Amino acid sequence: MLADSFVTDLLKLILINVVLSCDNALLIALVCRNLPPQVQKKAYWWGSIGTVVLKVGLTFVAAKLLLIPYLQAAGGLMLGYIAVGLLRQGEDRPVMQQQSHLWKAVQTIMIADLVMSIDNTVAVAAIAGGDLLLISIGFVISVPLILFGADVVTKLMERIPSLISLSAAFLGYAAWEMVRKDRAVGPMLTEHLATLEVLIPWLIVASLLLYGRKQAARVVTVPFFKSGHHRKRHVRPDRER
Repeated sequence: MLADSFVTDLLKLILINVVLSCDNALLIALVCRNLPPQVQKKAYWWGSIGTVVLKVGLTFVAAKLLLIPYLQAAGGLMLGYIAVGLLRQGEDRPVMQQQSHLWKAVQTIMIADLVMSIDNTVAVAAIAGGDLLLISIGFVISVPLILFGADVVTKLMERIPSLISLSAAFLGYAAWEMVRKDRAVGPMLTEHLATLEVLIPWLIVASLLLYGRKQAARVVTVPFFKSGHHRKRHVRPDRER
């Protein structure tokens, strides 16, 4: 009976982690999209492993953290800042700075995932009943899902650049949800902005989509005939000919 209960809880955790892995894969793909291919793989691994370690530790304190006023709101503002920053990333990456960009990407992944995961890990802790082994197994199983998902999404972003703006808009929406759910800020929003509460997240999404489109319009592909390759540089649209 105990074994059956363990397996049932593990299956529930795996199902939750499959859903949560979609967020992680999207975030990792968005952060790593401009890294060179050989650096991307390392960022995927370190970002995924760091995410799992953070979530295991966060699971045991998430419920208490949610009780701290303004913490979720601050996390939401941080996530919004990260979303805008990711849209501003340039396409060029100097070879000599690849290693620093790798660790900067991993750091961004872990910070963004940390602020996104506080409320999600409460559900994980509730199902696991505080069982560290169960929690660890569930999160470890999610690593290959995150790696596979991030690789697929990154390739899709290369083929469909508009997915970059859509991904950033998703992070912006998630940031608003964090602010809205904050135990101190949420009631104030409901009291003073009740009529706009439904409209605000869509304004955020629309703003990020427009900003992403504006940033994408600044990147123009220019032939580089001497090497037989193409490179991208930033050009003001009104100067294009």
